[in-house]
Amino acid sequence: MVCILRYCLFVALLLACWRHGAFAQVASVKTTTHTVFLYGNLRGYKPTLSTRTLEQGLDVVSLKLESNKSDTLPAGLTLAFSHPIINMQSNWHPSMLFSRHLRITWQEGFFSNATHDAPLMVAHNANGENKLTFACSDAVAPITTRMGVNEETSSLECKAELFGLHGAIAKTYTIELRIDTRPKPLYETLDECRKWYESFYPPMPVPNVGRLPFYSSWYSFHKALNADTLLLQCRIAKSFGCDAVIIDDGWQTTDARSIYEDCGDWEVQTEIFPDLKKTVDEIHAIGMKVLLWYAVPFAGVRSKAAQTFKDKMLYTDWGLRTHVFDVRFPDVREHIISRLEDGVRRYNLDGLKLDFVDMLRSPNRDTKQVGGGRDYESVEEAVVKLMSDIRSRLEAIKPDVMIEFRQSYISPAMRTCGNLFRAGDCANDAIENRVRTIDIRLLSGATAVHSDMLTWNVKEPVEIAADQITNVLFSVPQLSNRFEKLPSEHSEMIRYWIRFWREHRDVLLDGDFRPKYPELNYPLVVATTKDKRLIALYTDMVIDPEPNVPSELYIVNASHKSSIVLKLDAPLGVRKVEVRDCKGITVKTERKNFSKGVHQLDVPLSGVVKIFKP
Repeated sequence: MVCILRYCLFVALLLACWRHGAFAQVASVKTTTHTVFLYGNLRGYKPTLSTRTLEQGLDVVSLKLESNKSDTLPAGLTLAFSHPIINMQSNWHPSMLFSRHLRITWQEGFFSNATHDAPLMVAHNANGENKLTFACSDAVAPITTRMGVNEETSSLECKAELFGLHGAIAKTYTIELRIDTRPKPLYETLDECRKWYESFYPPMPVPNVGRLPFYSSWYSFHKALNADTLLLQCRIAKSFGCDAVIIDDGWQTTDARSIYEDCGDWEVQTEIFPDLKKTVDEIHAIGMKVLLWYAVPFAGVRSKAAQTFKDKMLYTDWGLRTHVFDVRFPDVREHIISRLEDGVRRYNLDGLKLDFVDMLRSPNRDTKQVGGGRDYESVEEAVVKLMSDIRSRLEAIKPDVMIEFRQSYISPAMRTCGNLFRAGDCANDAIENRVRTIDIRLLSGATAVHSDMLTWNVKEPVEIAADQITNVLFSVPQLSNRFEKLPSEHSEMIRYWIRFWREHRDVLLDGDFRPKYPELNYPLVVATTKDKRLIALYTDMVIDPEPNVPSELYIVNASHKSSIVLKLDAPLGVRKVEVRDCKGITVKTERKNFSKGVHQLDVPLSGVVKIFKP
């Protein structure tokens, strides 16, 4: 008992020291707005901190570590600074989802590495205006970011904890810390961070089809795939306006359980697809591209790969019944890549859905086991090498190949080797799908952002079923219903909304994108081109259509109310009004004088109103 008490006191002391910055300070530098400190044990590395001001309120701090010999980079270094909490109401991070509150100093931070999120945090006010953003340039190494409230000083203690147990070996290492206090809308601040990251990690180009609606087999079938029924879904999906299909998990096994015993060899189960090449050809004849699912890290416990590489695994997940490859071995990487190449060539695939990439990590993020034939000490660096080689070798076969990654393994580094980023699994949850897709878009630029696959109960009222589509309008929709089982009015609704999405893809994907009120899960989203503005309303609130309304204004009513309210600060004059319901049926047309002030318009649930110059 005494030993336990002593241990608890020791841990508490360590936490208190960390909270109050009592670890060794080894360097510091002053920017125009902050003093940035470097804490930790350098283990023989010489640090150099420097700073440059890009403009008022935007500074970049550079840390360079140098040693006279190649050595393992020191773990546990921390860049830290404080910022007063003035008019700050919320945080933003790529994986915060609904927990956007200001955190306390002792709460868990946000981990990032090559396959997980981004080393970035934002504090903003209730008007969605940036108050403080800090971001680290290294999106490969393990970094934990923290932005915690110091209760004694009413300030934010901001920290970037570097390396963890990184394992990388180098003589020199450089990282930049970008600190932005400019009072800009959150979406503008993050878009500038996105451009900054692109200077380090140039994104993979996206073929046009990657920016058109998809059908996915996952929620339709899970692992109970069937070639004939899949072809039926593809024919219907094509009639809805889908241009590609993802054949998801299940083609490689007849075991419908949520385990992965058979992964790693990637041999088609002929009971499911007697001739997968023939099926792919038939889908191509329908006019759709085909992507095939692979779980990149997995060597299932029943696979031949598990025996071949039995001494080259990072760990075993017994719940999933699979080993996880250690990709620091070059022959392991070659096995993975060659199986993917073989699939693309043999079946004439147009792309791959590469799943579970974030499981390429050591247990507890520990990388102590090195050597023994590994050509990388760092798992993260080996993952980057693997994914980079996958891209280049697949592009040699198909120059416009599509590679899909799922949230959260969509760091800025992964944009170099994947061109489709999909929201994490959130079946039937329209609100979560909205939040996820918008969060991803804010850092993704031209990379195609896809919704999680859309599915709903066939007994849903059609207006409510339409929520699944209207909430992801600003991403590429992926459908995953069993279409032949849907009521006819659901099919009519899908046809209308996919047609609407395709018609307005120019503004939805490429317009000036302004999601509002992030702390409230983006209840109002605006996108604008020169001639068109589209507003999606997701709650019962007054709409400010903003100045300089172009010739066409569309408002999607996803608020679950039967009317919308506009507040105009300047008159629009006489305009034509067309109102359609969720199936695209015109329910009202009129001319209306939009004077300055408040205007109420009756718009059906999940309907849309077009206001345009006659």
